[in-house]
Amino acid sequence: MLFAQNTLEFGKFIIMIEKNLIRSVKNKIKNENIKIICIDGISCSGKTYFSMKLKEYLKNKNKNIQIVSKDLFLYSRKKRIKLISKFLFQTMNNQDELHYDIEKINLLLLAIKNKQKVKFKNLYNRKNGKNDLKMVFNFKKKKLIILEGLYFLKNIESLRFKTYSIFIFRNIYSCLVEKIFRIRDKKISIKDVIAEFTNLHLMSFLYYLKKYDFNLCLEFSNNKFINNKFGKKKQLLSINSFQKKHKSIEIKTNQ
Repeated sequence: MLFAQNTLEFGKFIIMIEKNLIRSVKNKIKNENIKIICIDGISCSGKTYFSMKLKEYLKNKNKNIQIVSKDLFLYSRKKRIKLISKFLFQTMNNQDELHYDIEKINLLLLAIKNKQKVKFKNLYNRKNGKNDLKMVFNFKKKKLIILEGLYFLKNIESLRFKTYSIFIFRNIYSCLVEKIFRIRDKKISIKDVIAEFTNLHLMSFLYYLKKYDFNLCLEFSNNKFINNKFGKKKQLLSINSFQKKHKSIEIKTNQ
């Protein structure tokens, strides 16, 4: 099996992607005149890394490519930690509305649709967890836009974009370990992270995944992205199995 010579660093590991896999995506985009690629998957599944690698490969043929990470539209970390108490002892399926500024996302999508320039203030800064970033997106000349993040298919549904959707599937426990590894301070405990992941994130994504289908499903396993047409089904089964085993997790917030 052939893999891309250029690899992408993922923590201490190296990610490899099949040459034929990325080539097939490129051909699909070209043949069907796709303008939007939507990359989705549960938290820490490898969406950002795959998006970067895909852009790296495609930019040799198309220089006008823009990656937009939905994480930029997260509410501040402080605000999201306070929300944990809302799903104490219960599961919820509205993570998109609780964690993301949907109004700003709609403005972004409208700018994409109308090929406009749009300026944003108070975007999320992953380095400090605050909403202190300013960014300008110019979609006037962009030929290809990669939207990377949770629930993007839901967000763009009403605008009827011609979209090529990619679902990244990864072992749930691997995703959770990566999420725990990303904790940067003592404002949230490991127990709270696990509870949020179980009671809100997985429940929300389960509802979302049942409703939407994807053009391509990729399994991230053994540091490789591999085409797996049963990826959605496997992810649904794994979420159900995880929830049955770890349901009713108590959350205690640190005030």
